[in-house]
Parts: sequence; C-alpha cells; structure tokens
Amino acid sequence: MFPRQQPFLWRVAMEDHMAGVSALRTAALAVVLIWLLSGVVGLIAEEALSIDSSAASPALPRNKNASRATWATSEESGWTNSIPWPSARSRHAMAFDSQSDRIVIFGGNTGEHVDETWAYDFEANTWTNTNPTTKPSARSEHAMAYDSQSDRIVLFGGWTGGSGDRNGETWAYDFEANTWTNMNPTTAPAARYELAVADDCQSDRIVLLEGS
Repeated sequence: MFPRQQPFLWRVAMEDHMAGVSALRTAALAVVLIWLLSGVVGLIAEEALSIDSSAASPALPRNKNASRATWATSEESGWTNSIPWPSARSRHAMAFDSQSDRIVIFGGNTGEHVDETWAYDFEANTWTNTNPTTKPSARSEHAMAYDSQSDRIVLFGGWTGGSGDRNGETWAYDFEANTWTNMNPTTAPAARYELAVADDCQSDRIVLLEGS
C-alpha cells in the first residue's frame, strides 16, 4: 500500500540489527579483555608473594626440597634475600633469642647430619657460624625453644643417624657466651625425633609434645 516506505523500513531494521551485533561484539571484547587483565594481575600478585625456591641445591637424601635462600619482609622494602647463608639443609631446628635479637639454628640434614650453630642478625642482614667448642652431636628432626627466664635456647631429641638412632639429650645454648651445655637432667622424656617444644614463659617451663 505504501511501496515507497518499504525500503526505508527494511533499512531501519537492518541498521537496528547491525547496531545490536556491534553492541554484542563490544561486550564480548570487553569480557575477554577483563579476563586477560585478571590473569595478568593474578600472575603479578603470585610473583610478589612467592618465596624463591630457585636457590635450591641438587636433590640429596632426605633434603630434596632444601633451599639456601633466607627471606625477610618489611612494609618499606618488601621481600629481600639475605646473604651469606648456611648451606642448604632440611629438618633443622630454629629458635628466636629475644634478648640477643638473633635467630639461631642448629643441625639439620645436608645429605648428611650436621652439627653447625648459625645465628641470624636481621638488622645487619648477616648469618654467622658461631662455631662453639662444645656442641650437640650432628642430628636432624630435633626441636628447640627459647627460655626467656634463663636466656637460653633449649634443644631436645633428634635423629642422629641410622635405624633406631633416636636421641634423648637436653642441651642449652647461651648465645652471649657461645656455649652449649649438656644439661643431663635426672628425669627426662624418652629419646625421640619429629617432636615439638614451646616455652611457657609464665610458668617458666619448656613444654614438649609428641615425637617418634
């Protein structure tokens, strides 16, 4: 009835259709871009929060995941790696000596048991092998805790070698004097390894839990 209006109506309909297609295409591109950006942000966040394991030494018996890297973090500087450091090891024990402001580690497994005592100074960012004259025998999977009342790091137990080589010694380390003392208490827990100890400062007691 209105032949001249039909081409116009068809053209309007096509324009509306193409506009809809363009809007859908734009929305799809936006979704893809958001997805890609979220992946990039996730990778950046993962990298920022990761602790480097690239410094790990070649696989050795009982310490295949050992790493020599020491990491510290602060709001000002973020994560930083400190050097020099103790040799790569696993199954060592560590305790914080609050009076001396040092983190002390003893022993561990580097492919063999070691009897080293190392102290870490955060402010100077240095590890020091204190090399005391008297010390516990080489071992791993022992436990240590700092006794704040006596200003001593107390060590108990550990694994010292072959089958059945559980240890039941109690040692105390004085960082200022750089001496280990075998306490030889009259009554002591049975020899064990894979244990946990903690300092109850209010009761002035070292508490031991479990073990094998």
